[in-house]
Amino acid sequence: MKDINLISGKDSYMLAMETLRRIKLLASEKKKIILIVPAQYTLTAEKFYMESLGEQLMAYVQITTLTRMAKKYFTENGASYKFIGKAGKNVLLAKAYTQMNDRLKKFKGYYNINFIEELSSQIGDFKNFGVAPDVFSDAVAENERLYDISLIYSAYNALLGQEIADGDDVLGLFAEGILRSGIFESQYVFVDFFKYMSSSELSVIKSMCEDEAELTLTLITSDLNGQDDIFSPLRRVYHSLKKFAHRAGIKIINTDLSGVTVNKPLSLSFILENLYTEQIKTCDDYNGIALYRAADPGDELDFIACEITRLVRDCGYCYNDFAVITRNPETYASVAEAVFSQYEIPVFWHRKGYVTQKLAARFLSSLLSVIVDGYKTDTVLDLLRCGVFDIDKESISSFEKYVNVWNVRYGEFKKPFIKNINGFRAMDDMTVEDRDALNSAELVRDKIITVTESFREQIKDATVEKISRCIYKIFKDVDMEKHLQNVGEEYKRYGENALYSENLQVYELLLSTLDEFVSVCGDEKMSIDKYRDLLNLILSSVDIGIIPTSLDEVLSGDAATAPLTGRRCVFVYGLYDGSFPANVNDTKLISANEREQLEKAGIRVGLSADDEVLYENFLAYFAITGASERLYLSYPAVFGDEKKPSEPFRQIQNMFPGISIIPSPDSAVEGSSDNRIQKMRPTFGLYTKMNAESLKYIFTNTKFEKFLSSAEKQKNMLSLETSSRLFGTKMNLTPSRSDTYSHCPYSYFLQYGLYVREELQAKFNPVNTGTFLHDLLEQIIGKPGWLKFSISELDREVQGCVNMFFKNIFGEESPSASFTEYAKNLSKKALNLLLIFKEEFLQSKFKPVAFELPICDGGEVSPIKLEISGGEIRLGGKVDRIDAYIDADKTYLRIADYKSHNKKLCFTDIYSGVNIQLLCYLYALRENGKVKFGNVVPAGVTYVNVKPTIKKLERGKTPPGDELESSGLFLADINVLSAMENGLCGKYIPVTEKTINGENVISEAQFETTFCHIKKVFSQMGENLLAGNIEKAPIAATLAGDKCPYCPIRTVCEEKESPRLQEKLKKEEFFNVLIREGELDGLDAGTTKSNI
Repeated sequence: MKDINLISGKDSYMLAMETLRRIKLLASEKKKIILIVPAQYTLTAEKFYMESLGEQLMAYVQITTLTRMAKKYFTENGASYKFIGKAGKNVLLAKAYTQMNDRLKKFKGYYNINFIEELSSQIGDFKNFGVAPDVFSDAVAENERLYDISLIYSAYNALLGQEIADGDDVLGLFAEGILRSGIFESQYVFVDFFKYMSSSELSVIKSMCEDEAELTLTLITSDLNGQDDIFSPLRRVYHSLKKFAHRAGIKIINTDLSGVTVNKPLSLSFILENLYTEQIKTCDDYNGIALYRAADPGDELDFIACEITRLVRDCGYCYNDFAVITRNPETYASVAEAVFSQYEIPVFWHRKGYVTQKLAARFLSSLLSVIVDGYKTDTVLDLLRCGVFDIDKESISSFEKYVNVWNVRYGEFKKPFIKNINGFRAMDDMTVEDRDALNSAELVRDKIITVTESFREQIKDATVEKISRCIYKIFKDVDMEKHLQNVGEEYKRYGENALYSENLQVYELLLSTLDEFVSVCGDEKMSIDKYRDLLNLILSSVDIGIIPTSLDEVLSGDAATAPLTGRRCVFVYGLYDGSFPANVNDTKLISANEREQLEKAGIRVGLSADDEVLYENFLAYFAITGASERLYLSYPAVFGDEKKPSEPFRQIQNMFPGISIIPSPDSAVEGSSDNRIQKMRPTFGLYTKMNAESLKYIFTNTKFEKFLSSAEKQKNMLSLETSSRLFGTKMNLTPSRSDTYSHCPYSYFLQYGLYVREELQAKFNPVNTGTFLHDLLEQIIGKPGWLKFSISELDREVQGCVNMFFKNIFGEESPSASFTEYAKNLSKKALNLLLIFKEEFLQSKFKPVAFELPICDGGEVSPIKLEISGGEIRLGGKVDRIDAYIDADKTYLRIADYKSHNKKLCFTDIYSGVNIQLLCYLYALRENGKVKFGNVVPAGVTYVNVKPTIKKLERGKTPPGDELESSGLFLADINVLSAMENGLCGKYIPVTEKTINGENVISEAQFETTFCHIKKVFSQMGENLLAGNIEKAPIAATLAGDKCPYCPIRTVCEEKESPRLQEKLKKEEFFNVLIREGELDGLDAGTTKSNI
């Protein structure tokens, strides 16, 4: 055997340069060289060596990985066994567990898919560290957990037999094959770029030595015989080689490059030598280093993007000179992609692509889940959204709407869709478009059920082979390859060629997974739920490689895997406690204490807990020392909660006492925004977000004038053209829309401009209950002579209405038990209401004269028309119930509305334009109701609470009889009030003889003044809409400033500003304000004279 050449040192770049020097010398002598690198370094190494050696010398250099060499060896030498991947491994592990279950002590009955996954990972560690089942089992007899794991491990290896090999055994078997073949004799082999080497990897290196290879190995470490520090895990690699060399009688010839650097600034060299040392030294030269404390993750990534943009534009850097590194890039992923896209920075995201959301995997997972879970709504919709059934988007939308409205789930998918697609409405209420949508939804349902039920029958009580063949058949039936091609064309349109490649990789992976299932246990019968669970486990643990799509891209990735060689500038971000370096959690199947116990017995099954902590710190060191010219370190002050800088950030801050942390733009430090002016859109976004005066001068030129004025005036304004197209110049408004706009203009814009609506389910809620009660009361109270009906006759009428209501909705289909029970309770409530109304109308001179009366063009009552600048408003709607009292030549009208909650009418709301629906209708009747009702005089408006609130009863008091709570505004005329309730006891209207001058009684002139105010509210609303005012300005729900207690578009809005506070107004204050405004606006506010 030949001596081992070792190159060691702290600077990974210097190790690579020395390796390059030696390889170049050999290549110039026309010697063949093999360079072995980690899989994630392959492209980087090839680019590095091609640029350094040139095409002629590169012809002598083969860059490869240990696994690639092993597979090539077995292909060329005809392996006597078949390697299985994760699919076959998990199937065999599940079988091994089942075989050993009765003998297990600790894990008996533990079987679930997560446990199998943990076992798979742990056995992978055993094989990577060269731990055989017999060696393991001899040392663990007294520990029940380890004993169980050893039994399963032994059973698993027995199932592998002589013909099948675990994919994790490939390096161990390769190491044995090298000794038999002599393929590396006198070969020049270099091993570089490794941060750590497992036992199985070292076994291959040792076999190469025994095979007489000329071996050169690099190792990132300081003193090879040093004490425990961040380099300890790598020193263990050296000590393992040292023991091997001693037994083999060879030497390790070490070239120590510690302290050697080339073309690095003094500051970066200082960090290289002093970071993570026991005694921190200081340095005055911090040129090339920047520290940043960001406000939040978005600000942190924005700072990085700005610096990259500036350095490329002003300092001659290329994008591939940069690396952007953290420990857990997934936590930043969505923010990072958005920010870099905004700055138009090309980025290679150095990460594995996960397969579960790729088309073929998603379709198969959804299909199996539909079968196993019995048509859960989410899985059915996910299956449909895969887009492989050749169904148009409109039909899918109709299907989803029906499913959501009627809460279709499980077995209900097998029944035809026959109900109104809009929910609790009769089938006759559907328009032609609604019927088309319902038909489309039913066709979609039928197609899904046909496909899934056919598949279910084929795989019933089937073997693994038959299930796999059925899956392959359904892939062919839906023409999966065609759909992948179509998706690929879409990706190509947007320059995402890599995504198309990933989808094809996943499809091929799925097919190979099916092959593995069949090869391992094809004749075995397996339940579809177990098959699904094993498949999902495999898909969740498998990833696919992604290659760069351009030569000039910023590298972004994880410190554990990202190749940093040759990067001039490195940004290390996310340096806060617990994240980078990452916390080490003891969550493995074999605990830290058990690993320590095994290590004492001479069995190493992975890094110890202490080594894992040291390795995490080494990764931080590796990232921080990877730059050759510039280094940026950053952390967010807030990321969910407050964050503190981690140890390496603090150490570097202490190393350079003169360095200052760069302030974020939200600080009060002058000039903190200067370097953030790199691109128009993000800079403008920063200006509008921070209202930074220091950025204002940028936008004062003509180019930015409209942006600046818009930002200063209001954050949410539409152009005149857009507002006209959305809302029209002739607006048909209703009081409910006025409520929405007055509450919040932005909510109105989303709901009535963009039609972003909350999907209402077909269930009894306050809206549906109110509609049903309106219809029922209209039908019964509108019947001649209903006041003479007995209780039993009223009950029959109610039951008839309820039955007809459900028949119109459900047809011949029986409603669910919950619907039926709710209907019974609703019937009781309706009967009770009728008895109360009967009692009221028998003593009242006001009688119902109209129900659901439309106020519209062509109707009996025309809408109110208001002229506004540039347009017109028509104010209409539908009045639930109108009561009339005729006295001489006057018709006094009262409007009633039923509510299932305690709704109050207050002057504060009326002033703000909220809850003015009934007053609007009364105004319209007074203006345009003369033809139908004669000389109309407003008598009042009332909300009737049909769901009485629970009241406290004082001890000794008698409970009140049946009565309904109401609120409203009423005419201050004793004759009219007495006509409503004889004796004014407060039972039917909230007015008594004692409160006849109270808050809810106003004069006819005050009604006129209120109508003038309503006219003004609608005019202002129309003017604002035409002007494009859609400001996020919600009215506070309480005087304490609470807002948006319930808003259907809250998740879209995400408003963070302070709400508008309403000034609480009593009656007198309200009319005083209107009088003042009336004088200013030329309105006749009227007088407060009453007839009381």
